[in-house]
Amino acid sequence: MRREREAANRRYAGFTAGVLFSVLALTATVWLMRPADLDAATLCPTNRPLAGHTVVIVDRTDRWTTAMGAALTQLVENAQRDTDKYEKFSIVSLDANQSVHPLFSICNPGTPTFWSDLYRGRRYTTRDFEQRFVGAAERVIEDVREPSEARSSPIVEYVHRWLGSDDFNATVPHRRLIPGVGHAPEL
Repeated sequence: MRREREAANRRYAGFTAGVLFSVLALTATVWLMRPADLDAATLCPTNRPLAGHTVVIVDRTDRWTTAMGAALTQLVENAQRDTDKYEKFSIVSLDANQSVHPLFSICNPGTPTFWSDLYRGRRYTTRDFEQRFVGAAERVIEDVREPSEARSSPIVEYVHRWLGSDDFNATVPHRRLIPGVGHAPEL
């Protein structure tokens, strides 16, 4: 009887240790696989550096044709599709004002996954991706498709300004600068 009790205690201790180890492993997995904390305004991660940054410069200093407007839309859609999760995507307009402030600058929050559903909920992740990342860029493109005119197109000076900005300097690992419609090839 005593041996049976000792064997039962060993089985109980082994089972308890297995359950505790499983709970600890599950907790560690959930903690390690958690998605990044996102800034509410930019959807960029606050607890890790930018994974990359794509800037599309739309040169609005020349008159455009309808085909150039369609090419701009395609260029932005392709660039946005190639922007990975947690990479920043910006659209800037080069016009007579020569402002370096982007018309659109937001990070790709990524499509919903099991982990984002667990932490934030599918509804919020889907909303951020479709409305704030994809949809907002489409609205900006509709606005900039209407060209303005300027006497010159200082694209080189404009690119130089962007290369010195904090979120597009040499510390950002995956940088792409895409000059807009018909003026220069992708750099």
